[in-house]
Amino acid sequence: MVVADVVEAISFNQNKIIPVSARLNNWNGVDNVCLGAPAVIGNVGVVKSWEVELTPAEKEKLQKSAEIIRQYL
Repeated sequence: MVVADVVEAISFNQNKIIPVSARLNNWNGVDNVCLGAPAVIGNVGVVKSWEVELTPAEKEKLQKSAEIIRQYL
């Protein structure tokens, strides 16, 4: 069903917010790494990352996760 949602959002340029894994660029302090995050999906794929306000503790955990993923790239 998730794949159908993504295909529909792209096919019909819905600009729908869907959680997907995409390369993040300065999203809550995370840059140049692919992580699951909410994104606006339209006819070009990811139109933009959806901004989510995180607490300082959440941002710290997110950044640690991004660093762990970078170690495997």
